[in-house]
Amino acid sequence: MEAEGGIGVSVADAFAQGVSLTAWLGPWGRPVGAVLVLGALLGLGALFSRTVGRRWRRALEAAGEDKAVWKEALLAAGPPARLLWAALAVTLAAAVCGPPPWVGVALEKGFRAAVIVAVFWGLYRLVDRNAAWLRRLGARHGAEFQATVVPLLSVVLRFTLVAVGATVLLQEFGYRIDSLIAGLGLGGLAVSLAAKDTLANLFAGAVILIERTFAVGDWIETPDVSGTVEAITIRSTKIRTFDQGLVTVPNANLVGGALKNWSRMGRRRTMYRLLLDRTTPPEALARFVARFRAHLQAQPDVVPDAVTVAFEQVTEAGFSVLVTYYTRSTQYDAWLQINERLNLDVLRFLEEEGIALAMPERVLVAAGASPWPEGATGTAAALGLAVGSGADRAGAVFRPKEAPPAEKRPPEAKEGGEGERGK
Repeated sequence: MEAEGGIGVSVADAFAQGVSLTAWLGPWGRPVGAVLVLGALLGLGALFSRTVGRRWRRALEAAGEDKAVWKEALLAAGPPARLLWAALAVTLAAAVCGPPPWVGVALEKGFRAAVIVAVFWGLYRLVDRNAAWLRRLGARHGAEFQATVVPLLSVVLRFTLVAVGATVLLQEFGYRIDSLIAGLGLGGLAVSLAAKDTLANLFAGAVILIERTFAVGDWIETPDVSGTVEAITIRSTKIRTFDQGLVTVPNANLVGGALKNWSRMGRRRTMYRLLLDRTTPPEALARFVARFRAHLQAQPDVVPDAVTVAFEQVTEAGFSVLVTYYTRSTQYDAWLQINERLNLDVLRFLEEEGIALAMPERVLVAAGASPWPEGATGTAAALGLAVGSGADRAGAVFRPKEAPPAEKRPPEAKEGGEGERGK
């Protein structure tokens, strides 16, 4: 029976009698069994990767950009998963051989170390600077954020993963790292104190880019500088002033102080006061105010609800009319063109209503002539005020006049002159 059946009959008899394959193979049974287990597990892993894994990748690629994060997560987990499966195969294959106890302990620690390495390796690959989730984060916060903060964030996350992974791995092999952690803590404290300004600028740069306080091309103004932003880095911001100077401002100064972003205006304000001649009739003044207010409200590039044209007050120099309006465009060139057109309309309305602007008056005193107006006496003479009435003085601007030097004054105007006149 053994000669006719050969090895196959003996194997069948061995299984029928409850004898294991490794026992039937004799001294080579355990090594052969270990090789078979190892080969079976590795082959099963390769088959899974070529079939199921490939189908998953194809499905994620067909899903488009929306599934890019899942696709990159699957690609990042590929090599660590193969490492973990290989460690499992080696551990099980070695267990088939029935190793000594110390070898079994080493295999168990090796497998647990492989698990730790695989987990942190996968996370390390997932925080690559070109990862989809980091690209989406950068696109959400702008090109400056993507160019500066994303690489820094990737480096910080990778360094943290390596440090934590190394710590866990050392603890797994029985190393005490308490003193190492304490030393690193003291060293980190010393570094942070020495480079506190640099770290403050780094965190401030991240805040600027995350909150998008301003962007390249914006016109910003601080108590120290005003100009257009040319570049934003993780440490500083470069501002081109209006005299074409380039100012580099630490980010901590911009975050810690008041900052006005003129480019974020929803509309741009124009405000001025018209000073009209005091001879203007009230009816003409009222017509002008009403006409110009309606004219501004009818302009397509002016916000109608924010128009103010009002007779504000009567001053000694003339009638003050307050004009305030907001343009829809915030661009400086367009704002100037709108103001130019409306200023010409103001002049046209004033001409149609016969209203003159109040002009400043300057009095020139010739050498040797009296600086005081004719008929001025007492306080009027001391203050140099023009006196009199009539159409020739209507709307005149009364202002103190600067007296000439004492040696050029008439005898009655020198010191003590008024007292002598009083006598």
